[in-house]
Amino acid sequence: MVKKSNLSPATSPLLVDISDNVSMPSFPNTYFKKPNKNTEHLQNKSKLEIRRYFCVEHKYDRLLFKYKTCCKIHLETYILDSNLYMSDHTQLNDPFELKSRVKFEYNNIDIKNLTERLISTHKPKFKLKNQFKKRMANPKYVEETINSSLKHNFEQTGIHSFAKSGKNLLMWAQYADKHQGVCLIFDVSEDINTFIAALPVSYSEKYPVVEYRHDISGTDLIKKSFLTKSLDWEYEDEIRIFDLKKAKHYLAFKPKSLFGIILGAKITEANKEMVYSLLRKRKEIGKPDVKVFEACCSDSEYKLKIWRNKRIY
Repeated sequence: MVKKSNLSPATSPLLVDISDNVSMPSFPNTYFKKPNKNTEHLQNKSKLEIRRYFCVEHKYDRLLFKYKTCCKIHLETYILDSNLYMSDHTQLNDPFELKSRVKFEYNNIDIKNLTERLISTHKPKFKLKNQFKKRMANPKYVEETINSSLKHNFEQTGIHSFAKSGKNLLMWAQYADKHQGVCLIFDVSEDINTFIAALPVSYSEKYPVVEYRHDISGTDLIKKSFLTKSLDWEYEDEIRIFDLKKAKHYLAFKPKSLFGIILGAKITEANKEMVYSLLRKRKEIGKPDVKVFEACCSDSEYKLKIWRNKRIY
């Protein structure tokens, strides 16, 4: 069921009633994921059945982890607003991101179909449209146009990254302020429409090569580019959600899917109290409780131990 929104038709995304406990976004750059056709049969199933489908049959991770510094504004986005910020490509910390190479064979491309699709997407004026059609007879121009279109898609695609573990020492050091931050825990089964889009990153010594065909979709091109990184990043074991045309937007998730939060082994008392104040406020606005855990260094090996803190907010 689609709820009505006070947003204008030009800016309003498809907003879906996905939970009794989800309020509608109050500003235009927040959106819900549409119900995925692969999860239609799970919409009214139990959590156990959903987990079996995701984690057993299709090998999804049951939990995803997000390492963060103790920046109050950023934590409010997750804890209070139930939003994931979709970064654009310029906000990624690796200059080697999106270095895919397009393998182009002019004779294998349906030029007429490609031309019509590009005209439909970019909507040039009538005079420019005729010029464009003539230029598409030139293989070099077609190749440049394809790469330009791919770059345009890159610039508009939003990304949010997760890790598969909450115990990664390097991730705590790099993304959670040298163990002074936190790690948020998400339960995939609590929001299947959002987290079915979470895909693992592959790691390689060479840039990925995308073979351009006339029937290839923009999503397929983006997927290979956004889901390949250098082997040097393999320790991150990264999972990514990416969405075309959603750069610098917020992706709303079901509040229940924020399962827990791990306090870093070196978190300060002030930041610990800040986190607890956000959790109290979360409870006041009617959102589900979040389990709190604490990380501590092992006495005998280079590992973190995670234990449940049962303190009442």
